[in-house]
Amino acid sequence: MTILTPSAILLAGAASAPSLWSALVTHSLPLDTALTRFVILVPATGALLAGFRAVVGPYVRSQARSRMRRANDVLAAPEPPVLPTMPMTPEPVRPPAA
Repeated sequence: MTILTPSAILLAGAASAPSLWSALVTHSLPLDTALTRFVILVPATGALLAGFRAVVGPYVRSQARSRMRRANDVLAAPEPPVLPTMPMTPEPVRPPAA
């Protein structure tokens, strides 16, 4: 289970965006406080995303497996029905009637 992933960093950045905005733009919050909130949120969001992947992962893998199985199935053309055949004996030649 990897906790430090790009998605975890992006989610932590989104969650700590108000504090980062307050520290960097409006200067109403000290920068070290905003960065501390961000650093605390990175492993927390990573753990939440890892838990989400652990719950959803088996379902996604089973769906992918069944999709591959269906893609590999070859639909065989139905065999044509066997028609009864007539014997191939020639008809006797009859002389023309006079």
